Amino acid sequence: MTREAMECGNVVRVGVAGVGIMGERHARVLSELPGVVLSGIYDTDRRRAEAVAAAYGGTPYSDLEPFLASASAISIAAPTFAHADLALAALDRGLHILVEKPICGSVADARRVVSRSAETPDQIVMVGHIERFNPAVAELRRHLRGRKALSATLRRMSQWTERCLDTDVVHDLMIHDIDLLVDLFGDRVQLVDAVGSTLRGSTTDHAIAQFNVDGGPTVTLIASRVAERKARSIEVRTPDAWICADLIGHSLSKSYLSVLDANGIAWPLEHETYGGSEFFPVPRAEPLRLELEHFINCVRGVERPLVDALGGFRALAYAASISDIIERKNNSPNRSGAAVSTAAF
Repeated sequence: MTREAMECGNVVRVGVAGVGIMGERHARVLSELPGVVLSGIYDTDRRRAEAVAAAYGGTPYSDLEPFLASASAISIAAPTFAHADLALAALDRGLHILVEKPICGSVADARRVVSRSAETPDQIVMVGHIERFNPAVAELRRHLRGRKALSATLRRMSQWTERCLDTDVVHDLMIHDIDLLVDLFGDRVQLVDAVGSTLRGSTTDHAIAQFNVDGGPTVTLIASRVAERKARSIEVRTPDAWICADLIGHSLSKSYLSVLDANGIAWPLEHETYGGSEFFPVPRAEPLRLELEHFINCVRGVERPLVDALGGFRALAYAASISDIIERKNNSPNRSGAAVSTAAF
């Protein structure tokens, strides 16, 4: 059966390239999706490929060519340095691809993938910025609809571990929130400044970046992997309320703001009670499952990627600019960061 016939029949053969912790999760979810056949598991470590294939199905491969030939689409969860070569090889063979964030290990490689994907627009290129599929983010979008955001703070904190020590906290963690910044407030943004420090590893462990959104809020991003506890949150100040989303606890709260009348009585700007807070339930769902379902729907032509190659490139380019500002500041403490806008990308 040809790839076209399989897709027309709503059967999508998907392979997973790279089966570390994240890649194994991809294999698990794909093996459970209706209308999806887990066609192959590729890893340069043959024994690892065999172990994951034994658990979730698919044929194990340590040779890339037969792996690509077995699939109509692939999910790339390999180490970041391998993303570009895997993506380009898959595109050259007519496959649809989902590539985990960041899209590539360098802006130059990401530009190559964007350029190549533009040559064959019918091939899906989706970048796995998984927080787009977090139910708490979806609930926050709903509450921001029709409201003017004045300021926002996005925090992404983790305790120290030995993972991802070859990349800085900006490319490891903050890049999630760079993408959410564009998702929530639009892509007309300007990077104003950034600071960071190296506390435990050999790269930046703690970073803060500030953006201005044209016609929108000032946004502060804070990312750390040397925090006391894990936290993922978004706080947005609007004229009438503080809206706070907990991306780990899957909850959302809204604290109403009040004004004083001539008698000194506090009246809320929006609510039937005097100030106070409301808490809104957020449905439980696995973001990775939602992301992979979306990818399969894109392959079937039902949807378009929420984050395409250009969107992934934009997030990576901002991350690179933040890291560059931090490095220059730390090497020359008296030098301030330069503003960077979307026009630069």
